[in-house]
Amino acid sequence: MCEWCTEHGKGKKWYLSVENYVRNFSEMDDWLKEWNSNYRQVQAKLWGPVSAEMDMLKNRLSPRLEKLADNDWEEGFSRYHSGQTVTLDEAKEMCDVADENGGFVKLACTCRKYKRGGKYVGPENTYCLGISAYTSMYHEHPERIWKEHKIETVSAEEAKEHVEKLSDEGLCHNASYVGSPAYMSKLCSCEYPVCVWLQWRLDWGITGILRKGHYVAELDMDTCNGCGRCVEACHFKAINMSPTYGKAIQKQQECFGCAQCMRVCPVEAIRMLEREKIPTLKEEW
Repeated sequence: MCEWCTEHGKGKKWYLSVENYVRNFSEMDDWLKEWNSNYRQVQAKLWGPVSAEMDMLKNRLSPRLEKLADNDWEEGFSRYHSGQTVTLDEAKEMCDVADENGGFVKLACTCRKYKRGGKYVGPENTYCLGISAYTSMYHEHPERIWKEHKIETVSAEEAKEHVEKLSDEGLCHNASYVGSPAYMSKLCSCEYPVCVWLQWRLDWGITGILRKGHYVAELDMDTCNGCGRCVEACHFKAINMSPTYGKAIQKQQECFGCAQCMRVCPVEAIRMLEREKIPTLKEEW
């Protein structure tokens, strides 16, 4: 198990642990309440030049949040706000747990808003699901919602349909938490390089912001027909086409376990293995 499952899940997958869904936003530590009530300003400071709003907002942070935003990024994200890649099946399991413990709201994607500008803040930008305790937080702090976007509460079945539709469009899924003990935060549907988590982990090596998932893809080259669909589906640079063999080849050590490659393979040449059962990869998070 990864360290987060040990710390936040009592040895089980932390993002399926009911305890992380039932904590109430009002019980959060003061610093976390302040973080959330000043979310845009903190994000602007953390994200630096990728945010068009940084210069306008950065001077509005309190001294405590200035110090928090200046923290070492590895430690800061691991402690305060981080995520882990999950498969579509796991995302649907999260929907079932959340449905009984606080529900969901559809949310505009912060990454797309900050990195791609104003046209990504409208109703069409509902790539994320706020989960459980965070649903109440979005109602208590409407300043976190872009003015062009309204909060939309959805059922478990609607949430499952939502994430499956986004999977079909080629996006992968990441579960996120805030604080310690963990408060479930969001179920995000992401792509590289639009997603800040993916870009910062893959390009800048900040492991604390996003951990690899509990599964690893295994490609059977004898079955592979060389169509290349898995290469197009992979956001993590873990699969390439071989000019020599005319087939896909993979780098298992780069796999995050989103299972998008398996979903698109027309000849079932890919299966998912449990990371913990692969000796060379069981500590690779």
